[in-house]
Amino acid sequence: MKNKFLKDLSIKNRSVRTETIIRDALNDFEKHINKPIETAVWDDVLSYIEYLNTKFASSTIGLYKSKLKQFYSYCFDETDDPKYRKIAKKLSGVIESEKKLEPKDILIESDILK
Repeated sequence: MKNKFLKDLSIKNRSVRTETIIRDALNDFEKHINKPIETAVWDDVLSYIEYLNTKFASSTIGLYKSKLKQFYSYCFDETDDPKYRKIAKKLSGVIESEKKLEPKDILIESDILK
């Protein structure tokens, strides 16, 4: 599935840099879990995120997580296997929950000024 995903990216004329980033993210994850990426479970993803937190800046971590989400969403679209959908959906939650909220995100300006 990984090879098909990467081949589809090149067919869609993604930039070389985009393809490289995606390939690096997927290969790094696969190396970390020491098994094919298609067989990963959520605990593998959590372990990888913990590993990323010790090695990289938050922007790189977010990029790698978004590429994993892209891959697992693709896998679900291609196979309809719910395990892929579950991982992609959980990755969405992880990515969203890490966004920092500011008062202006939840209050209107007049409430902030009070």
